Amino acid sequence: MNKVKTGYAKSGDVSIAYQMAGQGLPLVFVPGFVSHVEENWDAPPYRHGLQRLIRFGRLVTFDKRGTGLSDRSVRFGSIEERFGRLLHERG
Repeated sequence: MNKVKTGYAKSGDVSIAYQMAGQGLPLVFVPGFVSHVEENWDAPPYRHGLQRLIRFGRLVTFDKRGTGLSDRSVRFGSIEERFGRLLHERG
């Protein structure tokens, strides 16, 4: 598999590292409390899982704020800041 390019999206003043791979409808993979979007590909079991998910659509994965390649925040964001859009859309 070709190297997946890492991009950055802004969440307030914090940059969030993400990657997209594959084609089709987006499939968002939410990592656990530790992640690193680039190093994940070097761990064989993790890489195997990501490659399997790509078969189903465009895989989107990211490092949560404060982990991996994402910026560290000065404080831990509130639930609204961390999941704001989702909460407001379901409201």
